[in-house]
Amino acid sequence: MAASEKMTETSQSTFGPIFPEDSFSALWLFKSVSLVVELQQAVSEDSQVEDLIFSLMDHTSYVFLTLSKYQFSHAFHFLLNAEEPYKEQPFSSNADEDNNLVDSDPCFDSANCIEAWKSAFLVANSLKEQTQSFLFSLKDAFRGEKVGLDISTINLNRVSSIVSCFSGFLWGLASAINDTAAKFGPEKRLLGWRSEPVSELNACVNAFEEFSNLFLHMFLIDGQQPKSFHDAQSLKMSDYGPDLLDAEEFSLKGSGAQGKISAGRQQQKLGTARACLVSSDIDDESGSARVERSRLKSANFAASVMAEVDSFDFQCINKPLLRRLLNGDYPGAAFSLRQLLIASSAILKLKLHINKISSLSRLAPFFIGISQILLFEFVDMDEMPQLLSFVWLDGVLKYLEELGNHFPSTNPTLSRNVYAKLIELHLRAIGKCITLQGKRATLASHERESSTKTLPAHIGVYEASHTHGPYRLEEFKTRLRMSFKTFIKKPLELHLLSAIQAIERALVGVREGCTTIYDVTTGNAGGGKVSSVVAAGVDCFDLVLEFVSGRKRLSLVKRHIQSLIAGLFNIILHLQNPLIFYGRFFCDKGDSNPDPGSVILMCVEVLIRVAGKHALFQMDAWHVAQSFRIPAALFQDFCQLKLSEAPISSHSSLILDNQASDPLASTNICVVDRYFSIELFAACCRLLHTVLKHHKSECERCIALLEASVSILLYCLETVDADSVARKGYFSWESEEGVKCACFLRRIYEEIRQQKDVLGRHCSLFLSNYISVYVGHGPNKTGIKREIDEALRPGIYALIDACSADDLQYLHAVFGEGPCRNALATLRHDYKLNFQYEGKV
Repeated sequence: MAASEKMTETSQSTFGPIFPEDSFSALWLFKSVSLVVELQQAVSEDSQVEDLIFSLMDHTSYVFLTLSKYQFSHAFHFLLNAEEPYKEQPFSSNADEDNNLVDSDPCFDSANCIEAWKSAFLVANSLKEQTQSFLFSLKDAFRGEKVGLDISTINLNRVSSIVSCFSGFLWGLASAINDTAAKFGPEKRLLGWRSEPVSELNACVNAFEEFSNLFLHMFLIDGQQPKSFHDAQSLKMSDYGPDLLDAEEFSLKGSGAQGKISAGRQQQKLGTARACLVSSDIDDESGSARVERSRLKSANFAASVMAEVDSFDFQCINKPLLRRLLNGDYPGAAFSLRQLLIASSAILKLKLHINKISSLSRLAPFFIGISQILLFEFVDMDEMPQLLSFVWLDGVLKYLEELGNHFPSTNPTLSRNVYAKLIELHLRAIGKCITLQGKRATLASHERESSTKTLPAHIGVYEASHTHGPYRLEEFKTRLRMSFKTFIKKPLELHLLSAIQAIERALVGVREGCTTIYDVTTGNAGGGKVSSVVAAGVDCFDLVLEFVSGRKRLSLVKRHIQSLIAGLFNIILHLQNPLIFYGRFFCDKGDSNPDPGSVILMCVEVLIRVAGKHALFQMDAWHVAQSFRIPAALFQDFCQLKLSEAPISSHSSLILDNQASDPLASTNICVVDRYFSIELFAACCRLLHTVLKHHKSECERCIALLEASVSILLYCLETVDADSVARKGYFSWESEEGVKCACFLRRIYEEIRQQKDVLGRHCSLFLSNYISVYVGHGPNKTGIKREIDEALRPGIYALIDACSADDLQYLHAVFGEGPCRNALATLRHDYKLNFQYEGKV
C-alpha cells in the first residue's frame, strides 16, 4: 500500500514510462490473496482470522485502485496530451508502416502509450478470465438447480477476492477518467473514443455484470419463487444495459474482443483513438448523429429501468437471508455483497461520466431493491446494530450515492416516483441514526462549526456501554448524508420539489397518504415526542439549505420556506420541557423516538442558518417574534433543575402518579447533561445574535420578547456556584462552563450596540437588568461570580456606550440609594478607563 501511494504521488507530477512489473505485481497480488483465502477456509474458521481476511481483501482492493488509476492515468495522458490534432489514417496491416505513423508525431510517445495500455489491460483481462472461469464453474455445478441455493455451499472467500479486486480496478479507472476530465476539460471528452481498448473495457465490465447477475439469482432471489436457474440466466450480456461507450461497430460476442492485440494493430487503433480525442473541433455529422442516437437509446433504456424499479416486486428477494446478513450471520456473503455493490457503483460512475447520460443496468432494480430492504431492516432494529453491520451497509450507501448522480439526466416524470421513494428511505435511515445517538445527535453543520468543542464532551451511560458503536454510527450517518446530498445538490426541478415536499411532511409530522397518524405530540408530564422521521426532516432541511444552489432551485426552496420554518417552530413548541436537559437512558426498548433535547437543538441551529440567509429567505415579523421567544421558553425553569445520580428510565410510563402533575418533581429520574445544556445555551445566544444582525427592522417591534429572553439567559449564569448553600441539590455549571456561556451572551449585548440606531433607546433596559442580577437581586439572590462578570464586561461596556446621557441619568435616579446605584457608578468609571474612545492623543 505504501509503495502504491508513493507511485501515485510521483505520477501526479510527472508521467514516466510504465513498467510491466507494475502489472505483474498486481497479478501476483491477486493470486496471492486468492491462495490465502482458500487456505484460511481449509485450515481455520476462527472469526478473528476471518476478520483479518476481510481486512486483507479491503487493502488489496485499495492497492488495485491505486495501480489501476496510475496505469490508466498514464494511458489517458499519452492520448490526450498532444499539441496538434492527429488525423486518422487508413488501416495498414504492415507493422513498420504503423510504427512510422505513430513516430511521425514527435509529441506522441508511442512506446510508452502502447505499454501503458498493455499494462492496464493485462490486469483487466486477467480479472475477466478469473471471473469467467469461476462463472463457468458455478454454472456447471448448479445447472438445473433452483435459485435461492444454500449460501454455505459456495466458496464465498473466492467470490470476495474476485469482487474486491474487480472493485478496486473499476474505481481506479473511474478515478483516472475523473482526474483526466478535470485536467483537460470537457472539450476533450472520452465520448468519441472508438478503439480496441473500448471493446476490452466493455467485455471486462460485461463479464462482471454477468457474474453479478448470477450471484444475485443464486443467493438473493427467494427460492420459493417459480423461477429455474435457467430462467435466472435469461439476461443476455446485451440486456445489462448500454456499454461504457455503446460502440455499435464492436461486437462483444466475438472472439476479437478477447484476443491479444498485435503491436501494429494496437498502434493503428491508438492513432484512431487519439484522433477522435483531440479533434473535437472537427465537424463530423455522421459521428454526431451516431452519438445522438446512442444518447437517445441510453435515455430510453434508463427510463425503462426506472419504470422497472418503480414497479419492482420485493417479494422475489430473499428477505430472511438479508436480515441474517445484517444480524451477523454469513459474514463472507455479507462482505461479498458489500464489495459487489461498491464495484457496481463504480460501473454507474463510469457509464455516467463517459456517456454523459444515465446508463443504468438491468441489474439496477435488484440492487436498489436490496438496498431498500437492508436499510429498512436497519430502521426496524430495536437495538444498536453490530459494528460489522455498518461495514456491510457501506456498500449500499456507496451504490445509492452514485445512483443519485444519475437522476439529473433522466426523465423527471418517469423517475419521480423512484426518486421520492429513495428520499423517504434516506429520511427513515437518518432518523434511525438520530434516535440511536440520543443526546449526541447533531447536525452536519454543527459538527463543523460548533464553538463549544474546547469543552470535553460528556459520555453518557448508553454511549459508555457501546465503546465503538457511536463512532461507527456517526460515520454511517455521515455516509447517509453524502448519499442524500447527491440527490439534492443538482436535481431537476421536479425532483427537488419531491424532496422538499417529503421534508415538509416530515417537519409537520404527517405521512403521505395517511391523515390519522401525527408524528409530533405534546405527550404528558414527561414532555412531548416526535418520530425519527421528524428529526430526520430537520437534519435534511439543514442539508438542503447548505447544498442546494442555482437560481431556479433556490427559488423553489424559497416558495416553501414559510411552511418549513413554521414546522420548526411547531416542533420546539411541542417538545419544550425542563426534562430536555436530562440525559437519556435506553432502558425501555419500546421507546423508539429520538431525544427531544437533541431535536430542539437541531431546530434552533437550522433557524440560525435561515436567519443568516436574509438575502434569500426574508423573515417576517412573526418569525422574529417566535425566534426571540425560544430561549425564554427553553430556559425559564433551568434554575430549578435538580441533581440526581439514579439512572432510572425517563420513560413516561415509569413516572409515578403523584409526580405526573409536577414535571420538576420527576427530575430525579436521571442526570442533567452538562455538555448539552451548554450547547443549547450557545445556540440560543447565536439565534438572538443572528436575528438581531440580519433583521433589525423587525426587531424593534419584538423588543419585549428579546429583553425577556436575554434576562432568562442571564439568570442562568447565577447558577455557576456549585458550593453555594442556596444551590445545594440543584444543578450548577462549573466556572469554566459558565465563562463559556457568558462569552456567547456578551455577543448579544455587543450586537445591540451595533444596532443602536434602531434599538438605542432600549439599551438602558438591558443594562438595568444586568445590574440588578449582578448585585444579587436576581431570582436566585446569589449574584454573578467574578469570572462570569469579567467575561460579560465588554458587552456591558457596549451597552453603556449605546445609552444616551439622559438614559444613564434616568437609571441613576430610578435606582436610588443602594448597591444598584453604586454598581452603575463603578461600571461607568470602568467604562471610561477601559472602553470609551476619546480620540487620538
